[in-house]
Amino acid sequence: MDKDTPSDYNDDVNITEKSISLVAGDRTTSTLTITPSLEYHGTIMYCKVSNGYGSILSVRKPRINVLVAPSTPKVLYKNLIVDTITVIQNSSVSLECTSSGNPTPNISWKLTNGSVINNETTELKFMQSVNAVTITCTATSDMQPTSGSTTQYSNATSLLVNILYPPTTPTNSNPLPMNYTWTLPGGLKRDGQIFTIPNVLSSGTYKLDVNNVMNAHSAPQVVIGNANVMFTLDMLFAVAVRPIANTTVLQNRTLSVTCPYTEGNPPKTNFMWKQVRPSRVIGTNLSIVQVQKDDFATYTINVDNDIGSTEQTFVIQVKEEPAIPEQFGIPENTITDSSVIVEWKPGFNGGDDQWFTDEEPSC
Repeated sequence: MDKDTPSDYNDDVNITEKSISLVAGDRTTSTLTITPSLEYHGTIMYCKVSNGYGSILSVRKPRINVLVAPSTPKVLYKNLIVDTITVIQNSSVSLECTSSGNPTPNISWKLTNGSVINNETTELKFMQSVNAVTITCTATSDMQPTSGSTTQYSNATSLLVNILYPPTTPTNSNPLPMNYTWTLPGGLKRDGQIFTIPNVLSSGTYKLDVNNVMNAHSAPQVVIGNANVMFTLDMLFAVAVRPIANTTVLQNRTLSVTCPYTEGNPPKTNFMWKQVRPSRVIGTNLSIVQVQKDDFATYTINVDNDIGSTEQTFVIQVKEEPAIPEQFGIPENTITDSSVIVEWKPGFNGGDDQWFTDEEPSC
């Protein structure tokens, strides 16, 4: 076996012990059986025949080509073998994948979206807002021995890529936010992930600024990520009704009462007027044409919105001239020589106090 010096037989290696010779008549057949390894790759094999009177070398001297499956690929970043790298979102990184074998393996990259890049080196940009992705480098060889069918062999290595990205929401970033700053409607600032308003007094617009710190292999310096969120605090509160003064109105006049209320939030407001005794529902407006005796009563106004309700009570007093007293009479045993007691039923006057005078009729 000659590997390095085809023209010099002095350093050739004798491997006759790996052969078996069979003699049949005047013919000798020698069969060499070896298990190929890398040390045999590229060597020249020949047979030397001797019968004691002379020797001769075989004319055909085959060279052994040892096929080797691809080795486990190695991923290099900046000439360093890595199994994990950290990158900043939307930044580019150059990667190299190497594998040895015979024949020389074909290198391919498989990305998270299923696409394949057939090249040893590739430049990638990671735009996902996820903490990490895995990409795979695969080395493949089609091995075709002199005798036998072609067989494909492959070997693969996975690379974990940690992706640093700025806040997309106050709670979604990699790494997590470090600073939270709240700007209040008046411009006052407060720090902290949680901001509590103990007593909400008014509506207003608030702003939240969130920062994180990204330090990656692919970035020459630390990068600060930022996001901000603006929202309006809408304070909801019930409608308020101020007291309604009791009202005195002349009989047969028109009365209209307006509810003195302060609008709430939400502003949609419902009104319901009721007469207490006798009980009756009046509706959303209180307007009485030609006030009569039955309208002298106590009334309530109920006002509500989606948050709550309130109620006020007031009295309508009907004012009119007193009616003529009725049912005059003299109680029994009330007449004396100098006096007499007279009784009567007062006429209706709307509920006001009334007084009476008696006069003797003139003749």
